[in-house]
Amino acid sequence: MNNYKHNIISIFLICCLVFIAWPLELFAETAEDKYYAAEARYRKLQKNAKKQKYRENWLACIKKFQAVYRHDPSGKWAAAGLYMSGNLYMELYKRSYKKSDKKEAIDNFERIKKRYPKSAYSKKATILLKKLTTNKTTYPKKKKTVVKTKKKGTGKKPYKMPPGKRVVVTGLRFWSNPNYTRVVIDTDKETTYLHHLLKKDPSIKKPQRLYVDLENCLLGKNIEKIIPIDDDLLSGARAGQFTKDSVRVVVDIKTFKTYKVFSMKDPFRIIMDMWGDPEKSSEKIDLKVKDKIKDPKAVSKSLVKQLSLGVRRIIIDPGHGGRDYGAPGIIKG
Repeated sequence: MNNYKHNIISIFLICCLVFIAWPLELFAETAEDKYYAAEARYRKLQKNAKKQKYRENWLACIKKFQAVYRHDPSGKWAAAGLYMSGNLYMELYKRSYKKSDKKEAIDNFERIKKRYPKSAYSKKATILLKKLTTNKTTYPKKKKTVVKTKKKGTGKKPYKMPPGKRVVVTGLRFWSNPNYTRVVIDTDKETTYLHHLLKKDPSIKKPQRLYVDLENCLLGKNIEKIIPIDDDLLSGARAGQFTKDSVRVVVDIKTFKTYKVFSMKDPFRIIMDMWGDPEKSSEKIDLKVKDKIKDPKAVSKSLVKQLSLGVRRIIIDPGHGGRDYGAPGIIKG
């Protein structure tokens, strides 16, 4: 009897363990599930041009594809996760021009070649590696060329294209006050653009910068490429032919509190607005006024000298209202 009870209890406990473990196994996320979830997120990013402008959205997608590889490094989905991770870093590099993004892309592709040489993704990774490592890589070379020409102050010659196929940047202008500066980019017709704020880089002696990339654009022949501003917020603005079909406009920043980039129509132009701290600017104005007006008596004496008045006292009768018009002139009242 005791053995019978013991067997029933043992069977009951085994059944409980099976029922507890079975749902966990049923709903456990596989590497394949993670891959398709990452792919779905990437598709959403591809359809949203606004989200593509922000780096964190690209990194979020990359993180999901890397999770596929980490879930099962020896599984069949690991190479796919690494390949997409490298591919997204490559896409991000085309937008950010950061060397670290390029290195991450190369690292992912090289890992595929070493760890999964028989995988179909190994051949794909080899093709993309050649694009990133050969001299035909377009993005970093063009960026270096533009930087060099800006230092010399000569600018890059506009790329010649058949007329009517590209938007032309026709002007670069600005106006400012102590707490606000506006830079305007004029074009001959409407176009798309991207903008990005760059951090200060003391290693290459570069200040904080805000740039706008105008797509499908050419730099006008007579445009003033470098404009000194030198107010409280900005040092200057400059324009250059960044790639064969895009123009980059950069403003060098001294200090700012907030900024806004937007476009207006009739005629089409792109506007870069920078605002400073109103409290700091008002303090500067007060100091300037105090420096200029040191002695009010000296100002009044100098006025008498300028007008060559041979009198010691000037009396002005302003009038008392009503019928009293004050001191009469040529025309009464």
